[in-house]
Amino acid sequence: MTFKSFLVCDDHVLLREAIIGTLIGAWPNAQITEAGSFTASWSAAEQGHDLCICDLKMPGAEPMEGIARIKRVAPDLPLLIVTGTEDDVLMLRLLELGVDGFVRKDVGGKVMLAAIRLIEAGERHVPSRLLSLMTPSVSQSDQPRLTDQQRKVIARVAQGDSNKAIALNLGVAPSTVKTHLDHAMRQLGATSRFE
Repeated sequence: MTFKSFLVCDDHVLLREAIIGTLIGAWPNAQITEAGSFTASWSAAEQGHDLCICDLKMPGAEPMEGIARIKRVAPDLPLLIVTGTEDDVLMLRLLELGVDGFVRKDVGGKVMLAAIRLIEAGERHVPSRLLSLMTPSVSQSDQPRLTDQQRKVIARVAQGDSNKAIALNLGVAPSTVKTHLDHAMRQLGATSRFE
C-alpha cells in the first residue's frame, strides 16, 4: 500500500507544522488533514485516510479513550502515535487496541519517515524495550525448531532484505520465502518482520 492521505492530530500548531513539513518532503502530492483535539480527530478519521499520526495528549479525552475512539470510528486506519511517554503499560495497552507504532517527540524527521515506511509496508514500529515485554520468554529446552531454510530467511530479514531479494539469493520463489517467513514468525511468536 502506498500512502496518499494523512491525518495529523496534535494540539500544538508548531509540531503539526513540523510533521506536515516532513510528510510533504516525502509525499509531495499527499492530501493532509489537520486536527487539534481528539474531538476533531474523531470526525476527521471517519473521512478516510491512509495513516493517522496522533499525539497522545490532546483536549477532548484521556489518551486511551481518545485513541480507542479513533479506532472505533476508523478500525482500518493505521495509527502512528507521536509521544513523549515512557509508560510501557500504556503503550502495550495501545498496541492491544491496534496502534501500529510509536515515535518519540524528540526524534528527527528521518526516524518518523522510517516508522511511516514500515507501517506503509504493513509492519509495526515498536520501541525495542517493548519487544521483550510483548514476546514471552522461552526456556532453552522450549526453543522453537526452525528449519535451515527458515533460519537463512530470518538471517536475511535481519539484514533488511526484501522477500524478492531473499528469493534471488536462495534460488527459490518469493512465495516460498513468504511461507518460510510466516512459519518462522509463528514459531518465534513474532507478529511482524520488525520483531
